[in-house]
Amino acid sequence: MLFSDRPRSHYPNSPAHEVICQLRFPTILTINTVEPADFQEAIREDFPQYARRQDTTPPKVSGLGGPNPRVEQQPPVTNYHFLSADGKWKLNLTENFIALSTLRYPGWPEFARMLDKPLASFIRIYKPAYEKWAQDETGMLAYYGVEPKPWEEFKKLPIVRVPGEPGEWFYPFKNTVEWGRSPFKTPSGKIEFESSYVKNTDLTKTRYGGHYDAYPRWQPTYQDEPANDSYYHSWTQNYPLSMVTPVSTYRQHSANDQNPWLKGDCYEHMVRMSPADAADRGIKTGDRVLVYNQFGEVEITAYVTSKMLPGTVSIAHGEWSKFDNVRKSKLMPYGIDTAGNCNLLIGDTHLPHIVGALLTAGLVEIRKVGE
Repeated sequence: MLFSDRPRSHYPNSPAHEVICQLRFPTILTINTVEPADFQEAIREDFPQYARRQDTTPPKVSGLGGPNPRVEQQPPVTNYHFLSADGKWKLNLTENFIALSTLRYPGWPEFARMLDKPLASFIRIYKPAYEKWAQDETGMLAYYGVEPKPWEEFKKLPIVRVPGEPGEWFYPFKNTVEWGRSPFKTPSGKIEFESSYVKNTDLTKTRYGGHYDAYPRWQPTYQDEPANDSYYHSWTQNYPLSMVTPVSTYRQHSANDQNPWLKGDCYEHMVRMSPADAADRGIKTGDRVLVYNQFGEVEITAYVTSKMLPGTVSIAHGEWSKFDNVRKSKLMPYGIDTAGNCNLLIGDTHLPHIVGALLTAGLVEIRKVGE
């Protein structure tokens, strides 16, 4: 068994509807282009049923907030399905993950037994990251005197130690310092609390596009108006709600949005808003609403909760856009997004003076669809 045999807790009335174990690995392009015949043959005794599906990937949207936004469709990803004879077990294989799932979870020992053979076959056939690394194609491991251990032995103590010269200790920037070079790419060659580059350079003529204080300040000297996503910005006259975009428990950024088991009863994408803001707009939980600002328009289901402060709404990021080709507008020439992608509501600048901020918020307004 590839997994440790530890004591397990058993629940007479388990709440689990479906159990999934997904193992991810660096992309193996041949899986997406060549049918896994050898892999199927290795697992066919336990998973005799086979199907192949092309999963759509999210489109690439560029030029948001500008006059000519573009949506570029991305190539699909091949998802191979292998089912047990009774249909209770399903194995999925794509170019970057292998997953086992079941609707009737029998407990970990049986689940691990069903995963053992497919996982061992996958490692043997596709030789993922460790085996590729252990081949030492660049010769770096041999250069440092590292001899990779077999996978089974390496798993017992997964640590690689690079031997050093006797009596020598490695310290930060050792290589550059001993070669007589500074490790810092500053004009002075030192750590600068006040950046001499920023102080002596007109940043408006550089790729940074605006002003910046050489010494960081809580209140920048160049900022004469609030940030674009601030409550105090003049935009609140038309868009009075501050939108935050947290990470969802059911997503890894945009990954798993196309996973059918992480939708519907498991997770429904919604905009969360306070009872006060909802009452002002005649909105209740379950209503389809339009969230909009000067950058875009998205349609999404509302969820009213007292956990939200008045004036603040929340849309988890990671949802893939679905454009309605019938309902188009000046802002949304490809159609209003009906999936609720919060990225369409966020501009490409945080302050009017400089670019490069982490953009996760924006000012919006909300109304019921049809009003």
